[in-house]
Amino acid sequence: ARVLAHFRPEIPVHAFTDQQIVVGALCVDYGVIPHLVETPNEGYVKQVQVLEAVTKLKSKGYVHEGEMVIVLHGDSWSDQGGTSTVRLVTVA
Repeated sequence: ARVLAHFRPEIPVHAFTDQQIVVGALCVDYGVIPHLVETPNEGYVKQVQVLEAVTKLKSKGYVHEGEMVIVLHGDSWSDQGGTSTVRLVTVA
């Protein structure tokens, strides 16, 4: 999220984390909206979990049906800072 914020995008960057200290730290980054969520301690990030995050954004009014969002995440919940996957998701 911080790397994306560095480029001052015109659209917000939503960051999901399970750590309150990270939420606090991201609050000062330009254009970043942090979200505190529960995450599994281990295992791979699954498509359904990505869709749940997008659904949460929709329920809060950040995105709307038919819009496309770019999702960046790591492959594993236990690897912090390991962004290795980019997905283009249409909001349902």
